[in-house]
Amino acid sequence: MLSGRVIHTNRTDIDRTKVKITVLKRLSSDETIGKDLPGTPTGPLGPCGAWKDGQEFIIEEARMPENFPCPSAWYTMYPYVRALLWGAKIPWYKEGNVVVLNCIDALRTVMFKVERL
Repeated sequence: MLSGRVIHTNRTDIDRTKVKITVLKRLSSDETIGKDLPGTPTGPLGPCGAWKDGQEFIIEEARMPENFPCPSAWYTMYPYVRALLWGAKIPWYKEGNVVVLNCIDALRTVMFKVERL
C-alpha cells in the first residue's frame, strides 16, 4: 500500500519523448487589439522582438532552455510541454500531440505550436 508519499526512482527504462516549440506568428497591437488601446504606449508596439517567425526549440525535459528568450511565454506553455513530454493526449486536437497557444502579452502576442515528436 502506498503511503501518499512521492516515490522517486532512478528508472532509465522510461521512454520519454521530445517536444518541439515553433513560433508560428508574431502579432503587433494593431493586429490584436487595433488602434483603441486601453492605455497610451510609451513607444511603437510592433511585433515582439524577442522572437522570430519560424524559430524552433526542441525540448527533452520540462525545463526552460537556456536560450529561450521569454520566461513569460515559457510559463504559459509549460503545462502543455510537460504533459506532452509524458505522453498526454490533448483532447481538442484530432492529432492529440499538438497544441497552439499564445503568450500572455495581449499587445504583442506570439503564437506558438507545441508538439510531441
